[in-house]
Amino acid sequence: MAMSDPPKEGVREAIQRAHEAHIETYIMTGDHAVTAQAVGRQIELGTDGEDVRVITGEELGTMSDDDLDRIMDGSESLIFSRVSPEDKLRIVKVLKGQDKVVAVTGDGVNDAPALKSAHIGIAMGGMGTDVSKEASELVILDDSYATMVDAIREGRTIYNNLKKTILASLTSNMGELTVVLLGLASVSLAGWPIPILAIQILAIDLLAEILPLTALTFDPASKTLMTSPPRSPEEHMINPATLTGILVYGFLMGALAFANFGIFIYRTGADLDLSHQLYPRATTVSYATIALCQFVNILSRRYRYASVISRSFWTNPKLLWSIVLSLCLTLIAIYTPGLSRFLGFASLTAGDWLTILGAALVYLFSHELLKFVRRHRQREGETHIE
Repeated sequence: MAMSDPPKEGVREAIQRAHEAHIETYIMTGDHAVTAQAVGRQIELGTDGEDVRVITGEELGTMSDDDLDRIMDGSESLIFSRVSPEDKLRIVKVLKGQDKVVAVTGDGVNDAPALKSAHIGIAMGGMGTDVSKEASELVILDDSYATMVDAIREGRTIYNNLKKTILASLTSNMGELTVVLLGLASVSLAGWPIPILAIQILAIDLLAEILPLTALTFDPASKTLMTSPPRSPEEHMINPATLTGILVYGFLMGALAFANFGIFIYRTGADLDLSHQLYPRATTVSYATIALCQFVNILSRRYRYASVISRSFWTNPKLLWSIVLSLCLTLIAIYTPGLSRFLGFASLTAGDWLTILGAALVYLFSHELLKFVRRHRQREGETHIE
């Protein structure tokens, strides 16, 4: 007579995805070493078909923390068998001492100390005891390891989309600030009027920005999302690299808008002031330049390495439709008589739109050039490109 307690369906595939995502996986169990190793073999816990090392509770008792730290630091996966609640707690503390983000799963009273000590305690919702649930931050309702891997994928996707949205928004704000500062300089040095009005800056946020930025949060995960190492807990969204990007591309956006304002003055030959009949048209050129550059900025922020003009362009239809809708709202604001006067706009000519489109193309080229450099560096490093 024999009894078998096989791994749940989908665990082996989930373990494989965890390995690809550079997530270290350890088994801590009260079962016998032979049983634990058999389960590890069935779920392919070891890489390249190799058996994972098993450390028993007895062996663990003879090891110092330094020895355990050295073994765990050099192993992607380990099995600890016949371990006590104190042993589990010790293992978690060693991992935390290595500055790793530790998640512990458990369902029994004996797991409570380790669940409480881990950065993320995960209790089983079906078979878990009340004590384990109280000691945990999360409860998995279906008791499935695959669900946790899916949650990691979703978490990475949410973080990346939030980061892209925040950086795109800050870049646009920097562009608006730049055109205002350049305009103030031109007022004092050349006697020009301000190139954009305060209400038009607000219109950029309401008409041309809020919908695409919202839709950007629905961007699907990149192909390399679950093959990239986890980000460092010390990494911030705003760091020297991203701040440089915000400043450079924000300044470029504002400079292009101001340049188009100056080109308009040069083309028309008008000595503009706030009461001049061509002044509303000139500020509309500045407004439309920032709006179109922001559309390009949002599209370019989707992927760090992949070109805007690629197969990935169509993977977020919500974003594409939001840009179309925002463009329509912009045109309505410009060409609707009453609304146009309220916002300080005036109808644009084909020549005006050519300079605006030209600025957007220059802005797109700058993003594509940077991505080309990044791809070249990635190929030299033989790493994945997203």
